[in-house]
Amino acid sequence: MSTAAQPPYTLIAYESAGIPTRQVVGSDPNNLFWTVDHAPQSQLALSMADSAGNAGGVAEQLYTVVSSTSGTACHANNPTSPISITTNTTKAITTCEVLPLKMSGGTKPYTVTIAFLGSAVVTNFTLGAAFDTYNWVNRASPNSQIIGTFSGMVLIWP
Repeated sequence: MSTAAQPPYTLIAYESAGIPTRQVVGSDPNNLFWTVDHAPQSQLALSMADSAGNAGGVAEQLYTVVSSTSGTACHANNPTSPISITTNTTKAITTCEVLPLKMSGGTKPYTVTIAFLGSAVVTNFTLGAAFDTYNWVNRASPNSQIIGTFSGMVLIWP
């Protein structure tokens, strides 16, 4: 089995308090192009994957989108159904602590994505069709920033 990345490459932008997007950015690893499709002031965690689904890791920092100087805007479409992911935790969580997640909106079954800034991988899992909650165990290193998102069957990933 080859460990070499398989083009084309896809960039996934996880927006804090927003909807993640994914976009094919090219096949030449030395010449990739991404059109920012998030509103100004959005904070994004960026991740890359190849066509075989291999993760390229998550960037070590959040990026803040700035306004275009050209006057153009290419924001992602708003979902046709309101969606949200919530937790009852308002404090920092420790490693191995359970973080309860509740999803609403969209179309079940939900696929949940957990990304840690600076991580080599992104965790994806799909809930059963009847479920809208999940108790996730924090496996991130201490002081890590975590982004949790979810998608309904047809809603999130354009």
